[in-house]
Amino acid sequence: MGEREPPEVLLEFQRIGRHVKVTAIDPQTGMEVSLV
Repeated sequence: MGEREPPEVLLEFQRIGRHVKVTAIDPQTGMEVSLV
């Protein structure tokens, strides 16, 4: 049986003062999720 590749996720980290905003993007669907 063929092994499937894990899905790709792009991560972006932005420093905002004492906090870090993390954005995750699924390049296939364009879905974006952010958290601070």
